[in-house]
Amino acid sequence: MQKVACPGCGAEVVFRSAASVMAVCGYCRTAVLKDAAAVRDIGKIAPVFEDYSQLQIGAGGRWEKAGFTVVGRIQLRYGAGYWNEWRVLLDDGSEAWLSDASGQYAFTTLRKTEQALPHFAQLHPGVACTFAGNRYVASDVREARCAAGEGELPFRVGAGRVLKAADFRWRDRFLTFDYSDSDTPVVYAGRSVTLEELGCQLLRSPDEVKDAAGRYRGTTVALSCPACGSGIEYRTGMATHVVCANCHAELDCTDGKAGVLAKHAEVESVATTLRAGDEGRIDGGKWTVIGLACHKEAGADEPSTWVEYLLFNAKLGFMWLVETSDGWSRVKVLDVWPEPAGTGWRFLGDVCEKLYDEYVGEITYAAGNFNWQVQVGDRVSITDYGRGGKRITEEKTQDEITWSLAREVKEEEVLKWFGKTEADEVEPAGTASSPISRSSGKWPAFAVGWPVPVAWVLLAVLNLPLLFSESVDTAFFVAMVAAWLVYLPVQIANKFAGGTQE
Repeated sequence: MQKVACPGCGAEVVFRSAASVMAVCGYCRTAVLKDAAAVRDIGKIAPVFEDYSQLQIGAGGRWEKAGFTVVGRIQLRYGAGYWNEWRVLLDDGSEAWLSDASGQYAFTTLRKTEQALPHFAQLHPGVACTFAGNRYVASDVREARCAAGEGELPFRVGAGRVLKAADFRWRDRFLTFDYSDSDTPVVYAGRSVTLEELGCQLLRSPDEVKDAAGRYRGTTVALSCPACGSGIEYRTGMATHVVCANCHAELDCTDGKAGVLAKHAEVESVATTLRAGDEGRIDGGKWTVIGLACHKEAGADEPSTWVEYLLFNAKLGFMWLVETSDGWSRVKVLDVWPEPAGTGWRFLGDVCEKLYDEYVGEITYAAGNFNWQVQVGDRVSITDYGRGGKRITEEKTQDEITWSLAREVKEEEVLKWFGKTEADEVEPAGTASSPISRSSGKWPAFAVGWPVPVAWVLLAVLNLPLLFSESVDTAFFVAMVAAWLVYLPVQIANKFAGGTQE
């Protein structure tokens, strides 16, 4: 461990690792470069965006029986979002990285290899690569910009640094090729993890997060849309991209203020069963619908449509509900990937075969909060595989692949979760409610509210002249016809209204 004085403010800066090239002063944000026996100021580093992560400098845990301590962090931003890379120092002096992206974590360590590896330009999601005898598939290939940093880091970090990396997956195994400094990548290998599995300690408590950020993680914050002025809400630390339901402007709330990313001229009226802000109890926990996106099958003559609802729980994070014409599904993004098996994929002991040909889903409407930048017109290639009641789905974009597991849920169960009934009115998203229900099939009240006595009074008045008729038979016949002409419409109206009059 080496302690030096910050050349910017004189505060103590600690280098725990001999491999650390620079450290960021926690007081004045000076980037302190270690150069032989001296240190020098190489400028200021932008403060990290307060993302409400539980991790912090000094937190620790265990990785494969070895203890570790978090000593640094870089925050990386790309077109649709950002993620953290936490640098950790193991007890034996070696280093590792703990990736933190929307509540999903991967722990990787440096791996030496003599194996010839592909060039960055040759890679794209779906490309296979054999490493250490295992067949990995590229899951994420992108360039990202280093937006901020803190603590000790093994390289110089500044706002202009660009990360070029490709991530690969095999089961729960995780592999990263880092091309940032050379055409020959630095290799890191590990697996998907949870903070509980790592036995992490000295994590930030909810109150510590609140003290640093001004509010609790997941707190609802109200802002005004800068495009139309209507009220919007976003979830702190969980969802920084918001789509205004009123004008459909796409907003970035990263810094706690709403800035317009894009604005669509037309706002569609879309009817959805659930709305952003709806709350339900699932498995004993409180979940809130924070965002919804409507999709259609692009390029189809008769395109199918579906709605994806993003749900949030303060302790458990995110979950998806998907509504199609065939019913509902509860969807979980997979940390453990399936393996290729003939024409299908092996997952949890079963070989799931393709259910349909690959199709393309396109977002036609979005409203609410999301943990990535959502845009109308975004497309994703989708392939579904299944066996029995199990269904796994591969979603592929230009930059990444994700796998998810869907479990069917009965509509009655979903409605029960959110305290709704089949007769509940479904309002178009982003429009004012109508005073007359469009889904209940009921007539306006004035059409069905005639009491039966009123009908008989009208009958008597209409048939009063018949009392003076010379033909009794004719009078009786006309009276009966008149009675039915007055009474029958009332009964028909009540029938359609779902009620009866005794």
